[in-house]
Amino acid sequence: MLKIGLFIPTLNPGINFKKTISMVNQQAGNFELRKLIIDSESTDNTIQLAQQAGFEYKTIPRITFTHGKVRRIAVNLLSDCDYIVFLSQDVYLQENALKNILEFIRSNRNMALAYGKQRSDPQVVGWLNALDRQFNYSDTSLIKNWQNRKLYGLKTVFSSDAFAIYDKNILLKLGNFPEKVNFSEDMLMASLAIKAQYSIGYCAQATCIHNQGLNYYQLYKRYRKISNFHKQYPWIRKQFGGATSEGIKLVKYELDFLISQKLFYLIPSLIIRSAIKYVAFRI
Repeated sequence: MLKIGLFIPTLNPGINFKKTISMVNQQAGNFELRKLIIDSESTDNTIQLAQQAGFEYKTIPRITFTHGKVRRIAVNLLSDCDYIVFLSQDVYLQENALKNILEFIRSNRNMALAYGKQRSDPQVVGWLNALDRQFNYSDTSLIKNWQNRKLYGLKTVFSSDAFAIYDKNILLKLGNFPEKVNFSEDMLMASLAIKAQYSIGYCAQATCIHNQGLNYYQLYKRYRKISNFHKQYPWIRKQFGGATSEGIKLVKYELDFLISQKLFYLIPSLIIRSAIKYVAFRI
């Protein structure tokens, strides 16, 4: 039987964490599941909730946290597993999500990682946050590689560790997650995988709910981090292309939707959000 590791980095996730871990425990399939959190000094009852749900746990000082470091530690702790699933603390897996994403990566030879489909409730996060996610996660599964990089551009190396599965052995061949990367570690590993002639996949049949909404300030901070990431790893844009064309496609997609649904009052907000993204990225 295959052994799957499932890892969630945590920091004060709040009451909704109960649902996150409950949805993990409802997953079924022909695999053994080993569950782990690494907690960055939460002041709520995160660790107790995780333990009660059958998770192992480790704590690290909050000040030492980076997205790369915490995942590198998790991979080393879960080294006895065949595949490792990464989740965010605010993600709710839907029925058969683990089973479907595992079958997907195993059925595609030479695949280093695959990410699942994310959906948001517009009643919770607002239409524009929900449309951002809907644009990135279509209803059609994809396999992306070096040969079709010109077709997908920078989207070739788009991935999301909010819900993704990695082949552990390939991940280690790629050197595991670098400790110093503190944002877009998923894009970095996807880029390294494609560059090394592996493929990465998007599994539209493995679904999760991710109701993460960003206000204007949070949006600015996020795109500043994305900009800094590309400054740190300029070779990614050189080899796979820039983000401008995808940004234009996103604005057009969202504008068309708002007009078709007669949500005209949201158009000014779309313009402001698009301007924030552009300025934050280009500064």
